Amino acid sequence: MRVYKIFNNFVLRLAFTSRLTLVVYGFVLGFVTMVIVLPHLASNRNTGLMKGKQLQEDTLERLLSEEKRSDGGDDRLARAVLNRTRILCWVMIRDGGNVKARALRATWGKRCDKLLFFGIDDEFAAIDLRTQEGKRFLAAKTFTCLKYIHKYHLNDADWFLKADDDTYIVMENLKYFLSEENPELPIYFGEFFNPYDTKYLRYNSGGAGYVLSREALRRYGELALLRSVCADPGGPEDKEIGYCLRQLGVEIGDTTDRFGKSRFHYDRADLHAVGDVKQWYRDFMGARYRRGTDTMSDYPVSFHYLQHYDIHIMEFVLYRLRPHGVVKSFKEVNVV
Repeated sequence: MRVYKIFNNFVLRLAFTSRLTLVVYGFVLGFVTMVIVLPHLASNRNTGLMKGKQLQEDTLERLLSEEKRSDGGDDRLARAVLNRTRILCWVMIRDGGNVKARALRATWGKRCDKLLFFGIDDEFAAIDLRTQEGKRFLAAKTFTCLKYIHKYHLNDADWFLKADDDTYIVMENLKYFLSEENPELPIYFGEFFNPYDTKYLRYNSGGAGYVLSREALRRYGELALLRSVCADPGGPEDKEIGYCLRQLGVEIGDTTDRFGKSRFHYDRADLHAVGDVKQWYRDFMGARYRRGTDTMSDYPVSFHYLQHYDIHIMEFVLYRLRPHGVVKSFKEVNVV
């Protein structure tokens, strides 16, 4: 009865209240509703959003764990990459303002266990071996770099990668490939060329990058000068290196994966994909020449002839670009 009287009095008051007063009452009532009711509704909405976000995270975590359990390769690959394979990378650069070397250092170079630059450039703490510059002296400069690395860094790594400043190396894929190889064997890897020349019979492409085992580097450092096969090279760098190492008993290793697909590439990925390569490359490859993305390994190691912006684009595509919701399992492609 008391509540009824209060409500009745309130209605009577409203009937005899001015419009201005009613507006004030409406404003006060709306403000009270906003302060008291809306935070409660927002809290419920945020709780729903948080639950949805947590559900997405839990689903993604479950999918990733299922992928790991189903292929069984993630832990093995991680151990091989992080614990078993050490790579020293070395790059020869030109004097000053090298935007390609700057891009290299900011991208794949930071994944090397040790990165050395040879040349004259304070920005890169480059090692100046006082060699003559120019393409015709490139082989001699390469041999001088190898002597330096043998003398000061032989025990700093298992493998020693030579790359140009316009090459991109997918370091995880290189370490994965090398995880099955023995650095104590006299061997070096890259993209194999066979030009059917009496002297330069077999060698690995310089542009695609090549990697020497510790034993291959040791043999060069201890035997090259004694055998006088690498004394004063004047030919193309990669050919002279191949000839020198062959005389030292260093073998060329096969770098194709278990499906016969290529990992090292002397040119850009798009040109290998469509087959738009130089005729001499087709001649050197012979029956091994292939084109198309289905001929390249799912775990490629290198591509060449890149501008500095190409290097940054490769970095973005490989390490940041993701199709939402797609989780791919690891596929074993090494020859085991």
